[in-house]
Amino acid sequence: MNQHEDVQYGRYFIRTATIGDHARATAFADGVEGPIAQAEADTPEDAIETLCDMLDRRDGDREAARRKIGKFTVPTSKEYGEAWATLDLAPKLHAMALAHAAAGDEGMTAVELAAAAGYPTPAGVNLQYGMLGREIADALDMDLPETLAYKGADAAIGLVGWKGTEREDGAFVWVMHPELRKVVA
Repeated sequence: MNQHEDVQYGRYFIRTATIGDHARATAFADGVEGPIAQAEADTPEDAIETLCDMLDRRDGDREAARRKIGKFTVPTSKEYGEAWATLDLAPKLHAMALAHAAAGDEGMTAVELAAAAGYPTPAGVNLQYGMLGREIADALDMDLPETLAYKGADAAIGLVGWKGTEREDGAFVWVMHPELRKVVA
């Protein structure tokens, strides 16, 4: 007889199945097709414990592979891809992200980002990118720095990009992380 049990472990959904005297635990995550990892044991509890250890090692390895910039650890392209697949972006935010990715290392000013999205002013750019950064952080179960990325900005913006070279007119430039650009473009 098959018995199933579902367990939430951090950002992972674990499904256990018991067939006879054998137990299997399988982990899934939003944005990832198919299972992440699987463990087998004599009991569902042992299978879950083994699987949780595997997931912790996986997360540790992924964190170690992240690039550090300022107060942030920048996710890998694979992680950004997993997070991006879970997002339901408004068309204007999606247009802004596409334009930003296409700008490459040159980056874009808030005025340019707003124009790409069809906003009349740049007032909402920081808000939109802050929300995008928080959604990415939530999808990847990442902690954000306590302090602001820069005065008046949500710290979560740092998951989208970093400060580039100011323009001759002094305009602040945001450069999208190359790891995210690979996913967005």
